[in-house]
Amino acid sequence: MPDGWLLPRTAWWTVFGHASGIFMLLFWQHLRELWQPRLSFLDRLCIPQNDLETKSQCIYGLASFLNKSDDLIVLWSPQYFSRLWCTYEIACFLMRRKEAHRIKFLPVQISIIWLLTYVSVATTWLSFLLGQRYGSDAFNWNHTSGKINLALLILLQIGILYPPLFYLLNQMLHDMAQLPGQLQDFDIRTAQCFCCSNNHLHPSNGAQIQCDRQLIYGVLQMWSGHAQAEIGNEEQIQRAFKRHLDKHLRPSVEQAFTHSGMLMRPLISAAAMGSFPFMYDFIAYEGRRVVLLWPRESPIRNFGLALYMLFWMPVFLRCLLLLGKASIRWWSLPCCRHVVVACQALAMFLISVAFIMAYMVSIAVTPGKWKSPEHALC
Repeated sequence: MPDGWLLPRTAWWTVFGHASGIFMLLFWQHLRELWQPRLSFLDRLCIPQNDLETKSQCIYGLASFLNKSDDLIVLWSPQYFSRLWCTYEIACFLMRRKEAHRIKFLPVQISIIWLLTYVSVATTWLSFLLGQRYGSDAFNWNHTSGKINLALLILLQIGILYPPLFYLLNQMLHDMAQLPGQLQDFDIRTAQCFCCSNNHLHPSNGAQIQCDRQLIYGVLQMWSGHAQAEIGNEEQIQRAFKRHLDKHLRPSVEQAFTHSGMLMRPLISAAAMGSFPFMYDFIAYEGRRVVLLWPRESPIRNFGLALYMLFWMPVFLRCLLLLGKASIRWWSLPCCRHVVVACQALAMFLISVAFIMAYMVSIAVTPGKWKSPEHALC
């Protein structure tokens, strides 16, 4: 049977799979313009900065602009709710629609975590394929040396690739855990604003700039039903704004930030993008062996191991998030952070060993000829 009868066997297809995935990630917004209208960021078009009268009108009418949006995507950072403008924009979105579930929070750290997850998963699959092709003697499960080599390979990957991922993920989960307290303690009087932080002087030319805080206070007073009240009554404005946030935003935000689905989706996409390009080479190699060596179990068993690894990826990521959430209370102590990462790496190593052992046991108890996990990776 000719080589490559099922799929062409060449490493370039795996390279192409990774390259095409990265290309789609970086240029998707440009590609979608081929069949859909272009999307733009309209902040400066909605609120012009050089016309004070028009700027005031737009600030008063910001809720009308946001009412035209289907969703509000918030690139969240720990400083987000300390900024007056950011909180005001969310309040404006909720003013008309009262649909807090349409506000999508996405931590800014998730981009680096996504990249580290992709690299870690891709390297894990690469090690698996190289061990399968060239490591039949080194990873022979029936020999003690093979078991030790397999454990060392797993330990090496988790000890080198995953600690940076653990560290950033722990930091992000710790920051997210502070959000309910930030909303509860939010005070509009101490919220940061560009104009007030610069003493109402433009930092580049020293020109006088209008106070956005007073304009926002005027809008909030209209919402509270006291449009004729004195703008300087900050206590009244604080109560009205805090009541608005507690009623419409706080329950939804707390639910979103305590639900792991918000983080699982990007992590699953990174794991899938790191895994699927290697499946092409795997199918090309093992598909030929299934036909040539039938009914020998080795290639069929390898197919099962690949599917088992794909199934295990979501479980692995879920365990990663659970370990991170369980370590939040210790992460606030700087002296414990390295210990937390080391304990998480050890826990993931033990989980990975249990994952391999479970597969070996399933092979060993399979009826028929499959009585031994011999040559599990060959």
